[in-house]
Amino acid sequence: MPAATPITNPPRPPLPSHPFTSIRTTRKIINQHLDQLCFGTSHTQYLHFPSLPPTPFTTLSLGRYDGRHTLPKCVRLTYDSSKEEMVVKLMGTPKLECSHRFLEWRIFSTIRGMGMDWEELVPNSATTCRSGGVEREPDSSYTPRERGKDGWPTVVVGAGFSESVEFLRWDAGWWVGGSEGEVRVAVIIILHLDERKIVLETWEPSRDETKRVTRSAARRVSRTQEVCISKDAVEGAPLVLGFEKVFGRTKGVGEGDIVFSAQELGEWAKKVWWDDEDRLFSREVVGMLGSVV
Repeated sequence: MPAATPITNPPRPPLPSHPFTSIRTTRKIINQHLDQLCFGTSHTQYLHFPSLPPTPFTTLSLGRYDGRHTLPKCVRLTYDSSKEEMVVKLMGTPKLECSHRFLEWRIFSTIRGMGMDWEELVPNSATTCRSGGVEREPDSSYTPRERGKDGWPTVVVGAGFSESVEFLRWDAGWWVGGSEGEVRVAVIIILHLDERKIVLETWEPSRDETKRVTRSAARRVSRTQEVCISKDAVEGAPLVLGFEKVFGRTKGVGEGDIVFSAQELGEWAKKVWWDDEDRLFSREVVGMLGSVV
């Protein structure tokens, strides 16, 4: 496993740009790229829409859920009101959705195995978080019950293809740094389709020399774990989510870190790679997955 490498929040890499002209045109562009992603003719997941005022952005965002069908529900939106620009992340393919969904099942199975109440950690899926004029949606997120419904999650998860790895790391940097350390762990899942390999990375606030997380250090992030799961081996296991980082409190009797062994990660990866023709998935089922995120 590589050593953790402190970096400042990485800048957004260049990405396809489509200046906003109308809601209809924006929807058409996103649907075209989503079709290409779902049919495997493109692995582009991130699109940039500059010159987008707040009012049409609000229409695009809320219209996913109020019956106007402005955008598919399986897209994740980032909006910077000061720059009036939107970044769209495309999800919705079975492998992408299953990768973070199955990981969630593993997390809650482990929690239940420690005898803890399910409600100790609330799954918030793609709930929007806001900081400094920017709002963003993760693929999955988890918030300790004590933080309340409006509190920051402690853990966020993002999934993507290897072609989008720099964007996934940019996302992780924002979640950890933009929250000033409120998000304790960002997990990114990187799918290498050609190699049939999955890489898991965790990103956390950097620490100063006294081992304390300060406000300034919290704006910097470090890659703290990297696990590579291929057909023949699992390197870098186990994957560990520290109890205090996840739940925001000291562990009690019988409680401990959430640990994914090499065997568990290998089984998880097999489910992600389960051949599409053997799944009970269709385009309609993909739409159902998107409808609950």
